[in-house]
Amino acid sequence: MVSVRMTRCRALSEVDVDNDGCLPRVVEELKTFLKDKSPKVRSAACEVIIRRKEASSLPTQMLADILPALLHILADESGFVRYAASSALARLEFVLADLLMHQDSSVRKVSCQALSNLSSEAIAPHANRLAELLEVEELEEAACTTMAKLPQNLLVTHLQRLSESMLRLPSEVAEEFVNIVSFAEAQDPEVQRAAISIVGRWSHSGWVKALSHHQDLVRAGACRAIVKMPGSVLVHHEKLLTGLLQDWNSSVRASACFALGHLPAALLPAQVASLLDDLQYEVRREACLAAAKLPQGAIAPCALAVHAPNLAQLMQDDDANLRMAACTTMARLPGHVMARYATQISNALQGFPSLAQEFHGISGWLQHDELVVQEAACSIMTMWPSEMVAPHIASVVGLLEVLPHIAGILLAKLPVDLLAPHHVKSLSMKLLHIGSDAAERFVGIPGLLDHQNPEVLSAACSIMGLWRPPVLGQHCPKLAKLLQDPSPSVWQAACITLAKFHQQNSDSEVLEAFTSCGGWAGKAMLACRATRSWPRHILQALQQEVHSVAPQHANQLLTHLARCLLKSSETLDLLARLLETASGCSRPLNRNELLHAAAMAGNREVCEILVNNGRPICVKERV
Repeated sequence: MVSVRMTRCRALSEVDVDNDGCLPRVVEELKTFLKDKSPKVRSAACEVIIRRKEASSLPTQMLADILPALLHILADESGFVRYAASSALARLEFVLADLLMHQDSSVRKVSCQALSNLSSEAIAPHANRLAELLEVEELEEAACTTMAKLPQNLLVTHLQRLSESMLRLPSEVAEEFVNIVSFAEAQDPEVQRAAISIVGRWSHSGWVKALSHHQDLVRAGACRAIVKMPGSVLVHHEKLLTGLLQDWNSSVRASACFALGHLPAALLPAQVASLLDDLQYEVRREACLAAAKLPQGAIAPCALAVHAPNLAQLMQDDDANLRMAACTTMARLPGHVMARYATQISNALQGFPSLAQEFHGISGWLQHDELVVQEAACSIMTMWPSEMVAPHIASVVGLLEVLPHIAGILLAKLPVDLLAPHHVKSLSMKLLHIGSDAAERFVGIPGLLDHQNPEVLSAACSIMGLWRPPVLGQHCPKLAKLLQDPSPSVWQAACITLAKFHQQNSDSEVLEAFTSCGGWAGKAMLACRATRSWPRHILQALQQEVHSVAPQHANQLLTHLARCLLKSSETLDLLARLLETASGCSRPLNRNELLHAAAMAGNREVCEILVNNGRPICVKERV
């Protein structure tokens, strides 16, 4: 009867074991009751061990005989029996240390198994003794299984030795070490290698166990450790990792994003992008790094647009890889959405010029209403290859007046052969209002001096006319050749540009350029008009060649010279000689017009020469 056996079992707790003859009988009966078919009897036997004050002082051999039966019912089908067995085992905790040193290896093995059912705090004091058992082949597995429950700070000390044992033991033993996954990213390379070696022994079921573990740290660590494994392991658990994106713990969500980011792009789930709006920065960071690897078209741009504010924040992070990932993802947004963060995008891309090419949607910013957006577009486009900028040259030229610096830099980087004639003409007109600083960036303009289109040639000369003399000087010979061009717009532009250089330089090459071309006097006059002065060497050349000047050119020179304020003897002498030449013209110059021009300029000396060399007129009426 069950009630009889229970009564007999409970009576054992009152037996006086000081009598040596009673002790063996008590142990044998306990073993019998622990194996009884009735759960109540088995539970009562465990309670005997719990209640006896002497249990911890029982002879080790006697305890060794009880342990196998006690361990057996730890897996009892009855819950209250399992609980009673665990409590009884805890009662024997202080005896197990002695059993670990028992001479009988079977006793040591049983004691290892018994310890493995205790808490990690209870096992911790025995860590070194357990490590010693690793050297005994028949005890290695039992010792490893027990050590798997050690706290991390104790486990790391023996990790290298444990990794060696794992090579000889079944994978199920390695799978007990779920708490070492965090060591896969340890700073100590030896610890890291040992941890990876152990988790590398896990089967797929071991990874499922770790990724589904009740402890947050284990789940997060498993997500990060799995990327150290062969790619097939990561692919196999892709669905489980995707499910962890919804985990309640932020570290687990972040780690899941980290793991999924190591998948091939074609297998990367689009759900990672949904975490770009996570409340935790760590999660948004890892989600951004993973989402940047999504293939084009994996997620609709309009769906990504809702994450734009967080992407803009991530683009300002100190981590260069994160900024790059945020920029990569931001580039997939519609252009009008990106325009709200134009400045942030432009600043972030300064470190990634190759990535700027992904932002092809920003070309529409050139027509934006806000100047800061247009400026950001030009800044980003300076990092584009020339062929990408070419279709937008007209828009950039239009921005030269409002954004002379950045638009000038952008246009100046383009090969001049990409500029259409109307672009060059428009460019020269814009640069006239900006000044030499912007114009001098266009170092490729001299390459246009061989162009066949007169509009291009004259515009190129006009742009170069804005350059400072030191910059312009080396190009004077090419400009001088254009003085022979049949198109008036070309040789006039070249003449004016040379004159501006000539204003501060007396290079003989420029003078030779004038004197070697047909009608040089008229061109010299134009050059002097552009500078509002007569360089002395031009005057000297005119004095020497005055008789060879055609009458019509003499009239032009007289008109201009009459307006000049030069009062040197060379100027006055030249004026008198030019009057003689002009008189041979079929339509002599009206002296009254010359007098009027000289009087308006306040040039009394010129007025006197005009009066003395012709019929006197009433100057008072003219002035």
